[in-house]
Amino acid sequence: MAELASRLGLKNDQKRFLNSRKQLTDAINQYMWKEASGGYFSFDVIHKRTDSTLIVSAFDPLYTKIAPAGRVSRMVHQLTNDDYFNWQPRPLTSVAKTASIYNETTGPYNGAPAWSGSIWSLRNYVTVQGLKDVGRYDLAAYLALKTVQLFNNNYYEFLKPSDGSGHGVKRYAWSAAQYIQLLVEDIFGIKYNRFTGQIQIVPNLSASLKNEKLALRNLKLPDDSRLDVEMEWKENVAHIKYAIHGHPEIRDVIVGWPASRNTRIRVTDNTGNTRRTTMSDEGETVIHSVYNKNKQADNIRFMIH
Repeated sequence: MAELASRLGLKNDQKRFLNSRKQLTDAINQYMWKEASGGYFSFDVIHKRTDSTLIVSAFDPLYTKIAPAGRVSRMVHQLTNDDYFNWQPRPLTSVAKTASIYNETTGPYNGAPAWSGSIWSLRNYVTVQGLKDVGRYDLAAYLALKTVQLFNNNYYEFLKPSDGSGHGVKRYAWSAAQYIQLLVEDIFGIKYNRFTGQIQIVPNLSASLKNEKLALRNLKLPDDSRLDVEMEWKENVAHIKYAIHGHPEIRDVIVGWPASRNTRIRVTDNTGNTRRTTMSDEGETVIHSVYNKNKQADNIRFMIH
């Protein structure tokens, strides 16, 4: 809201929203964090006490870096521990498997405790964004891909953690929409900024996608142009080929690749010329980007050393 207010020139509203964020952030970190448990827990504002049940919203403070940096490693350890949220088999359970209320709901929702264990696409989506915000692109890539695989042709309201079967509403728009969003915006890394006319293509691929060829074709952009993206990540090189069709209003194209710190990357375009890159520090990850202005097609190669 503060960013929207800024773009609209509403300075007082921007200041108000920023102050509200600070107050909310301070309250979350003061009242919802349990040092002994190394996690965030719900807070009962009526009785002024912290709940003892560990639920998946414990990782929401990763989003926009609400959690202080010193707490992130403990939160990540909790997140990726299979005993809690089923990280390796089928993430994420909506409540820790160690909780007394943990339940695997089957059949229709109808008031059943489906938020006490079942997998929901929304909860996974928020955690993916939080992991990226704290620089854990590797874990974000893993969770994004696992979520897409779990809900692929399985767009139920929620899933059963033990076997991945779908339950609740069968063709649930919520699940289908987040499936598409994770695929387009997180795995292929396509973001369009209507304010600036800028499009970013910064894939975030799980290691299991190495040596696979991926393509997204005929993606409709808000200006009615169409985008094709092809990519392939081999051991030491990543290819990203894109083409924008129609009459785009795009004024700037950015193509990037996330890599761990201390990784050296050389970038060339479709003519073989070496391209100058900018590096964006995202914690444990560095984004190496090429600014392609309004070039409507190119084949960018990221040579990783």
